Amino acid sequence: MLGLAAASAVAAAVIVSLPHHQSRKRTAVSQYITSVDGIEQQMAYSLGRASSAYRAFASSKAPGPGTAKKLAQAERTLGLLAGRISALAAPPQARRLRSLVLRVVREEESATHEIHELVVFQPPFNTALKKLHVASQTMSKRLAAVHAPVPHAIRGTKKQIAQAKAAFAAKANAAAAAQADAVMAYDAAAVGVERSLRELRAPPVLAPAYAAQVAALTATVKAGSRLAAELRNPARTKVAELSRAFALATRRSQTLAAQRAEVAAVKAYDRRVRKIQASAAAVRDEITRLQQQLP
Repeated sequence: MLGLAAASAVAAAVIVSLPHHQSRKRTAVSQYITSVDGIEQQMAYSLGRASSAYRAFASSKAPGPGTAKKLAQAERTLGLLAGRISALAAPPQARRLRSLVLRVVREEESATHEIHELVVFQPPFNTALKKLHVASQTMSKRLAAVHAPVPHAIRGTKKQIAQAKAAFAAKANAAAAAQADAVMAYDAAAVGVERSLRELRAPPVLAPAYAAQVAALTATVKAGSRLAAELRNPARTKVAELSRAFALATRRSQTLAAQRAEVAAVKAYDRRVRKIQASAAAVRDEITRLQQQLP
């Protein structure tokens, strides 16, 4: 991610001075560049804080509680910078320069907005996934603690055999009920996590991962409900089939399609970053062209 590097590039570009002994056109362009630089200099403190906020985010996987607020301020600062530059009249020879400067600042404002969304989104998203992970571990422990009776040959009188079969069935039913309870407890946690996730708004770069996770939770809850119902069915003829479906549902967010979608989103964001870099370079190129071509 580029953060506010583009804003710095704009500042570096616009402060380039044109030679002395200028023509009227060159003087007008030079004055325009000086005015743009003056605006940037007036906002240097705010832009510096914005850059600091980005660096704090980029250097840490767990941004501090104040990072989101600083990034929101950074976005407002860039919006204000764009507004002030937009309101500044440019001579005809500097109109392309004005357009390029505004483009890079607005692109940077958009990127900062996305980073701000990411910082706001990540903590509750990660917290929800941690809750789901804890619920999964709890379910695994509960299932491991269930000891289903193992079928074995029975000898004795008819009455003894009947009693043994009844006892075996009772133990099997109890074990299956305990398994169903464990699955339903996980389902309840998954429902809560899904509800909390649906209240969030994912930034574009994480939208595929978010969508995959919500879809996985929806599928998990349905599969878990079916499995629990089958475990409570005395016949239990579809337990193996529904267990596989439940396991697949819990891993759905990690499917190849979901991973490809996440990679595509990251690549799209990288393209936006490169676009900002290219726009900043175009500003510098335009300054150079004006230096060389204006009489």
